[in-house]
Amino acid sequence: TPAARHLHSNVDFWTYQAGLVFKPVSNGSIYVSYGTSANPSGVATGEGSGDNANISVQTQDLKPQKSKNIEVGTKWDVFDDRLNLTAAVFRSQITNARVAIDAATTVLAGTKRVEGIELGATGRITEKWSIFGGVTHLNPVLVDNGPGAANIANNGNQFPNTARNSGSLWTTYAVARRVTVGVGAFASDKQYGNVQNTKYIPGYTRFDAMAAWQVNDTLNLQLNVQNLSDKKYYDKIFTTHYATVAPGRSALITANMHF
Repeated sequence: TPAARHLHSNVDFWTYQAGLVFKPVSNGSIYVSYGTSANPSGVATGEGSGDNANISVQTQDLKPQKSKNIEVGTKWDVFDDRLNLTAAVFRSQITNARVAIDAATTVLAGTKRVEGIELGATGRITEKWSIFGGVTHLNPVLVDNGPGAANIANNGNQFPNTARNSGSLWTTYAVARRVTVGVGAFASDKQYGNVQNTKYIPGYTRFDAMAAWQVNDTLNLQLNVQNLSDKKYYDKIFTTHYATVAPGRSALITANMHF
């Protein structure tokens, strides 16, 4: 039986952010923001399923990964403020990413960078018809996967669990004074599970629907159906030999009471 180990990580760090907003006209604005973030060893959130996502003997004494993020965007209200349009370009880079150079050694020597653009629209086309949608394009690159021939071979690859393109569209329509129906779709490109880009889950499109009934001023009933076509698809892949199957068709009825 292996001897028990007590693993710990005790680190301090500062992060900061700043932003500036300019309104050239009353219905539009342009903004720029800059910020930093840190990811200590043992905090897997946002790190996908890559190597060293959790604390280990190899990572417990490492300093946090640090990233720098810059974004420039604009927001506009059009059609008498019925529709809100947004656009943004951004860049996020980690220059001390954790890299396993062998089975027993992890170093802060990698560089990851993602650049992207995001477009969105939210609002009402008519008094009864509303839309909510957006698309995102990313360029997630392993700029430097660390020292050693095995790591260098993966430079320029796409990093795991990040789709290049994704988007969603949701629309609702009030078919009667107290009844609203809606349909929507979510689409995603394929996602790789390893830095070698040899394992991946294919892209998919999922369709959802809803219906809501405002019974009276107090009670609201709503039916949500996800994955209308009962499509089989995968929503996450791991570095080893498996991926998770997304839920099949499911329905949820909720009742909301207001007093």
